[in-house]
Amino acid sequence: MKGNKKPTVSIMSFMDGETIGECVFESGKNRPGFIVKKNGELLTQQQYSQGAATLKPPGSVRGLVRSGALKLPLTTIPYGTVEELKTVVRAFIHKYVDLSETFEIICTYYVLLTWLYDKYNELPYLRVRGDYGTGKTRFLSVLGSICYKPIFASGASTTAPLFHLLNEIQGTLVLDESDFRFSDTTAELTKILNNGNTKGFSVLRCEQSSDGKFSVKAYSIFGPKIVAARESFKDDALESRFITEDLGGNSLRENIPITLPGTFEDEAQSLRNQLLQYRFDNRLKPVSMHVTDIPGIAGRTRQIYLPLLSLIEDRNELSAVYQRVTAYESQLRSDRGLQTEAELLQVIYKLQLQDKDLSITEITKSFVIQFGARYGRRITPKWIGYLIRSRLHLGTRKSGGVYIISEGQDEKLSRLMQTYDVL
Repeated sequence: MKGNKKPTVSIMSFMDGETIGECVFESGKNRPGFIVKKNGELLTQQQYSQGAATLKPPGSVRGLVRSGALKLPLTTIPYGTVEELKTVVRAFIHKYVDLSETFEIICTYYVLLTWLYDKYNELPYLRVRGDYGTGKTRFLSVLGSICYKPIFASGASTTAPLFHLLNEIQGTLVLDESDFRFSDTTAELTKILNNGNTKGFSVLRCEQSSDGKFSVKAYSIFGPKIVAARESFKDDALESRFITEDLGGNSLRENIPITLPGTFEDEAQSLRNQLLQYRFDNRLKPVSMHVTDIPGIAGRTRQIYLPLLSLIEDRNELSAVYQRVTAYESQLRSDRGLQTEAELLQVIYKLQLQDKDLSITEITKSFVIQFGARYGRRITPKWIGYLIRSRLHLGTRKSGGVYIISEGQDEKLSRLMQTYDVL
């Protein structure tokens, strides 16, 4: 009966127990559908019945694919072993993009990671940084074309559609950040990047419906993100989410084609088909965390790199990525060492060595002597006390009419000094 018709749910992919469904696009028929792995067999279906609902691809898929804003597999193709697939992916990247050897390894595994990203709770972002003409757009075009459900946002004039697309497609955002250098979009873009690398965090937006009423909608924006940028972000926390390669330092490799050949799209399509098979083969397997720690590396850096490292079995490749992580951490500590917090900790450390009291007044006097000339402002005990409490998160208390750093914080101070490379 008409009243018993199942409701239709628009969805790009689904899991139903041991069953996995993924949206594909049949270019010859100009329509999206599903490839479903059920009981070990692969089936092609236009829709899928799940419980009381009928699942169908979103209506927007056809237009997104035809415009090039979204790229999908057509079918599945056997890829042999994972090692063979990795070799083909890396050869494709190497053919069209000029990268350092280690970053090329990282990009290869990042592509594989995108096809399994929903197995993880945190994800790194991938970024190339450089001026005009350094190959950023080529990098986005090549790497993005073989990632999991890539959403190409280059050239967009507003960030508003990104929230809808990320929530609906649940794929890889491929973003030319320079296209969003407008004051009214920077804050929105930052929301996407700040909240999009950890599972379970949504962005709440107030939207107006056709009847004029406003309602709050939660957008899920978790997923891999590949970014091209000219500069770094000012927010250190946001910066720490990126694995970055700077482009333009060397002359372009001679065998890199100036323009992408007519065979490029077919090559990318073939790889997407193989990578879809890779997802079907590996999505339900448990995460292999054979690398659980990186000695001497801070917690945030470990968190960013571990999903990528969990896919690397080759010892030489693992060693190369380890060296890059170590160099990144060293640079991070060096940069932190130039900050006001590091200068404050240097003052505190010297006062400790001299067995002087850690009063805010004494810290201020020493700070003025050592670093006062660098600051275009009056340095007062009130400001220093504020920095100690708000930046270093150390407690203070009043003793004998003066404020001092509270006792019992030696371990915390030691950790801070290691973090800022003071010791």
